[in-house]
Amino acid sequence: MTSARVNAREVALPLAVGTLARLACNGRTPLLVGLDSVLYYLFALDWQRNFEWRALLPFRTPAYPMLLGEALRILGESPLAVTAAQTGLGLITIFLVSDMARRVAGSRVGLAAGLICALYPTLIFFENFLLTETLATCLITAFYWFVLRYEATRRPLWLRLAGLSGALAALTRPTLLPLLAVLPVLASFRSIRARLPELVRRLPLHFAYAALLLLPWVTYVALRGGTASLTVATGWQLWIYQHIEGTFDDSVPSFAPYRERYRAHVALDAGQASGWWLRADIEQELDQNMPAIDRLFLRFGLENIARHPARYAGKVLYSAAYFSGLIPVDDQEKNEADFLLRQTLRDRAFRLRVGERAMQEVGYTLPPDPRARLVNPFDGWLAALYDALRQRGFLLTPLFVLGAWALLRREESRFFGGALLAGVLLVMLLHNLFLANPDRYHRVVEPVMLVGACALIRQPQKGGAR
Repeated sequence: MTSARVNAREVALPLAVGTLARLACNGRTPLLVGLDSVLYYLFALDWQRNFEWRALLPFRTPAYPMLLGEALRILGESPLAVTAAQTGLGLITIFLVSDMARRVAGSRVGLAAGLICALYPTLIFFENFLLTETLATCLITAFYWFVLRYEATRRPLWLRLAGLSGALAALTRPTLLPLLAVLPVLASFRSIRARLPELVRRLPLHFAYAALLLLPWVTYVALRGGTASLTVATGWQLWIYQHIEGTFDDSVPSFAPYRERYRAHVALDAGQASGWWLRADIEQELDQNMPAIDRLFLRFGLENIARHPARYAGKVLYSAAYFSGLIPVDDQEKNEADFLLRQTLRDRAFRLRVGERAMQEVGYTLPPDPRARLVNPFDGWLAALYDALRQRGFLLTPLFVLGAWALLRREESRFFGGALLAGVLLVMLLHNLFLANPDRYHRVVEPVMLVGACALIRQPQKGGAR
């Protein structure tokens, strides 16, 4: 790895460019233009005003709503406060990517990687859209920064901090839980087995620090939702993506009581909406019993897989190719960022009205956001770059794999290279098993994939980064 000496200008330039890009774009793109965004904002308000878990239902994990709530407490109840908080997370991500690339490939490569992140359109966009992507991306990047620091110093502190960041990532999005399996998986890498005694000695504290964050929430979910897990939405997530992808067979036996209603809903809307309509029917019948509802959807999904294993396996492989960017998919429902960037003011007004109605149903009002009536001149630029980067698999994915493999073969970076490969593959695998394919689910690992790709650009110098 290269020297740890940091040139202040090489740090300041990407951060300055990133700040200017975000001021230009995020200051004029409306924040609350999706129902999920409104729900997260509602949960954040509930936490900020009451310090209660009342709105933090076990259906969603708590880290992101709590972060938003604290941002609203400090900066005021405004969408602009959320934008400011997420811009801060974006700048942290830029710094971490730049520093990791510098440590594995040199100062010029680190500067270039920082500038790429500073201008990366999807990172800029999702920092202004109220969803978990920005926090998840920052936490994943921090996890790998801590792993890289441990590689260089062998100080147990960095492993403990990696455990904390991995746990926070899982509390932001449950499908990121595989990050906590990365270091044990490294024991299966032949080139890392020499460090197995060290891992066995130090991993218990890594997991202990992660458990400090995970156990309180798992306990809360068990008490509130009746099951010891991160969320009582596992069965729902398994089934809804089978429905969305058109692979669900409604003739499975357990689905018989709902078959006719389901077909009536699908006749009206074959997309995601009909799945939610069916869920609303079942919620009413089961008196909002979330554990029972989730077990029912889990049964639907598992029976469908058991009846059509070959079709499911083929869809998983297709999802893996799409997740890695190796095949392009022109699907408006998956290409959320591009859709929101290109939407007309009329579309935007409709989505805001839906959000306002949802807030009113629970006694809150949606704060005014003047950006909703502005057309951002940079939106076209962001959308065009976003479209180009959707095809990243033809470039970023193979470069990442080759770069991570190169790190794995070097004595001084084997631990970090193995962690990169294992982490990205495990996160991809869990998403693929659920057939979860929206573009934004993939974006969270792209900054660390960029770091891996940077390892190909220049041979590392001797001497560890301290």
